[in-house]
Amino acid sequence: MYTIFIFLADKFYFGYSHFYANGRDKDFDSWYQVAGFLSLATYLILSLQLLKKYKILIFNTYSFADELTFSWAKKFLYALLSILVLRLLFFILNPEWANFGAKFWYYCCFSVLVYYISINGLLNVVTSLTSLSQKDLHVEPPKLKTQKGNQLDDELSSARDLKKWKVQLEALMTNEKYYKNPELSVFDLAKELNTHPKKISQTINQEFAMNFNDYVNQYRIKAVIDLLHAGAHEKQTLLAIAFDCGFNSKSTFNRVFKYQTSYTPAAFCQKLTVNTGAKS
Repeated sequence: MYTIFIFLADKFYFGYSHFYANGRDKDFDSWYQVAGFLSLATYLILSLQLLKKYKILIFNTYSFADELTFSWAKKFLYALLSILVLRLLFFILNPEWANFGAKFWYYCCFSVLVYYISINGLLNVVTSLTSLSQKDLHVEPPKLKTQKGNQLDDELSSARDLKKWKVQLEALMTNEKYYKNPELSVFDLAKELNTHPKKISQTINQEFAMNFNDYVNQYRIKAVIDLLHAGAHEKQTLLAIAFDCGFNSKSTFNRVFKYQTSYTPAAFCQKLTVNTGAKS
């Protein structure tokens, strides 16, 4: 908008290059450079907030959320942060900071970062499994209210409703073993139960106090442990057992297993072997 204003003012008002009248582009004025720095900083902060919201949404929607590492978004934000730091250092280290033309090192570093962002953007296929327009899938626990009457009745009705969905969800996971689907999503369960995905997410958030990803993974880990107790690790690899129980990544399996049991899968098997030997 500023550039368009400059062009129109030069063309139709001043009739000459007023914004280059002193032999230097007005873009090098202090106010313009400070505004540009603040613009970059604001964009970075807003981008980080957006990424955080999207990660919450993903973990409330997909059982394989750990696989969505957001690597391209992280690379972009790191590069943007580097540009911001570079620009700040330029202002601090360069007393005559408006003299950009004599500071080739700044342009070289800036160009490297811009090319890094551009090339990585071309090499990464950026796809979105879900939209932030579906952010209502993330449901906060309800606040306690003291009002009486219809509102209290509605809350009691909603609580009973969630209890009903809780029972049905547990039946799907325990009896039907839906957790074995490595690409299971909240939409799949909602379709099976003929309800809105928000209701499934709300039930898991409030009745189980966890997100969808953690909810599904707890069933997967339990299934893995049951197989290990049955001696499955003596006939097949740990990774094969993990895949059979719904995991689709070795790193995710190892991380979740240790988080829920405090043991690595290998250490857990070793512990089982020692305990079995002691009993015999």
